[in-house]
Amino acid sequence: MPAPPDTENAVQRVLERIQRAWREGRPEEMAPLVSPDVTFVFPGFGMRLTGRDRLVESYREFLAGSLLRSYREERRTIEGGSTAALAEIVFEMVYARGGSEWRAHGVELWALERRAEGWVAYWRTMQELTEEPVVPAEGMQAGATR
Repeated sequence: MPAPPDTENAVQRVLERIQRAWREGRPEEMAPLVSPDVTFVFPGFGMRLTGRDRLVESYREFLAGSLLRSYREERRTIEGGSTAALAEIVFEMVYARGGSEWRAHGVELWALERRAEGWVAYWRTMQELTEEPVVPAEGMQAGATR
């Protein structure tokens, strides 16, 4: 069910702040937007990470070992009611790591709830995640731009 407009607007603002924080290299700025006991379920539900500090650190580790080249959302939908919402973000990003460039595509899911302090995320996962090496066009070096 589509979220009511006030829920959708509030959740959109929270997601924008979370996305901007990590993409601009400041994952610690997402801390007030996630629950202290947030859970991140890894793709395929094979592993879990629990806690705000651990979630923020996972973004910090990704950024320390990678260079984000591009990030694009293909679609973002928000469903829910006045106190809880589920956000689905279909994304594609390109990042460099270990001398290679990778293209990742998948679906990021965030569960959020409205608390006294405002809307906060309490659960996250990525599904349908694919990663493949980016093959440079002939005559181009990896990371070069036209």
